[in-house]
Amino acid sequence: MGITDPPLEMAHSWRQSFTAMVTRNYVELGMDWLHPRIDMAGEKTGIVGAEFPLFNFLSFLPSHFFGYQHWYGRCVNLLVVLWGAYNFFGLLKETLTARIAHYAMIVLLCSSWFTFSRKMMPDTFSVSLVLVGLRFGLDYWQTGRWGAYFMAIVAVALGVLSKIPAMSLLAVVGIIPFLKHSDKRKIFFIYLGVFMAVLPALWWYFFWVPYLNQTHGYHLYFPKGLLQGLKEIAPLWRLLLEKFYFTSFYSFIALAMAILGVLALVLRKSTMVLLSLGLVALVFGVFILKTGAVFPLHTYYSVPFIPVMAIAAGIGLDFLSTQTENIVKVRFRRNAMGYFFLLALVVEAISNQIHDHFIKPSERYKLTLETEIASVIPIEAKVVLVSSASPQELFLLHRRGWTIYPEQLLHQRDAINYRTLGARYVVINKPVLKTFADRDSVLLALRGSTRFYESSHYSIYRL
Repeated sequence: MGITDPPLEMAHSWRQSFTAMVTRNYVELGMDWLHPRIDMAGEKTGIVGAEFPLFNFLSFLPSHFFGYQHWYGRCVNLLVVLWGAYNFFGLLKETLTARIAHYAMIVLLCSSWFTFSRKMMPDTFSVSLVLVGLRFGLDYWQTGRWGAYFMAIVAVALGVLSKIPAMSLLAVVGIIPFLKHSDKRKIFFIYLGVFMAVLPALWWYFFWVPYLNQTHGYHLYFPKGLLQGLKEIAPLWRLLLEKFYFTSFYSFIALAMAILGVLALVLRKSTMVLLSLGLVALVFGVFILKTGAVFPLHTYYSVPFIPVMAIAAGIGLDFLSTQTENIVKVRFRRNAMGYFFLLALVVEAISNQIHDHFIKPSERYKLTLETEIASVIPIEAKVVLVSSASPQELFLLHRRGWTIYPEQLLHQRDAINYRTLGARYVVINKPVLKTFADRDSVLLALRGSTRFYESSHYSIYRL
């Protein structure tokens, strides 16, 4: 639904535009794996320490043959998520039951993954690859097949490289010492495989990304120390909880089923399952602290943990079905209550997200940046876009430069400074400026500059 839409959704357009910028630059400048490049770095080179560009490469491939289209990124994400969901089902079918696997997979796909799996961003993409890798790892554990072993390493490595929080799912291997398994050789290779899979990501995020940041001067990540992260999160604890009790599932029914699932595990004394989920939760908690205030302020940071929550919800639905099979007297009473609550949570979850699959009419005016506004600004010219910090409009304009708030252009010296740094044009978002209390100061800051074009929603000044 809306798969070809530009990144104009009200939520996460910033992150989608950023990712699409990197992909478009690969199409235009060549696929340089080690140097992702954005358009919003102003006078800097634009090279940025971002995620390993596997997602961008897969979006680049169809663009290379058929010409650039931003929505290729949406399709890549969606296809990989479906692959991941299939393997998620397979994992749970082999380790728990087919019914739990069925419930959990549907809960996962109707959680916030329903929204994020169609966005041009690598969050669900990375976790899906790790789920694929875990499925191959389970295959090796059960059969000893070396093909599955190496496929597990490759899939996990690519997933963790694409977004490092996906690594938290690997904590599940921590239960291996507690299992009754005598094949020490296989245990050794499992842990060796995990080490080999995460090693490229450790190099990328802890050596190469800091090097790019230091060399090119544009920082995307600001990891925190554990205590600093805790101090930042503490005042935002309500927002933090909200990420788990609502915006992960977008369904209070699903939340209730997840709580019931945990209680069912305790009642059934399913120690290994509880330990598995607990280890992943513990490692993910460390990622939350390392992220600091950013985590409670962004809904997509909980994406790597949602499979764990979906498993708990699947177990809860299964428990409900089991306990009511002899009570509910209907023709097909098997699973009746489970399917009833599953249907209810699917309707609730999708109803709470469906708005994000449509572009608001109030945002469509920004599409004139691609056509009308871009046609009057030379392709090589650097631009100051006065609207917000989001790269969305600069991406649509297809120019390099700066994205700033109106309050960052209040004095003539500000305009002179941007001119000195290489800016040649200022593009003002008129609806945004209209809501700014000190808009007259912005216009005074541009005195001496020529307003040479004006549309219904944008004014363009030549510095």
